[in-house]
Amino acid sequence: FATAPAALANCPPFPSVISMLCMAVPKGISVE
Repeated sequence: FATAPAALANCPPFPSVISMLCMAVPKGISVE
């Protein structure tokens, strides 16, 4: 999963959304 967010972060239309997703994804995995 680390590759997908990284690739999107290279050219994201909405940096804010990507940033939130990047933080939400690791947190979700950590909780599980």
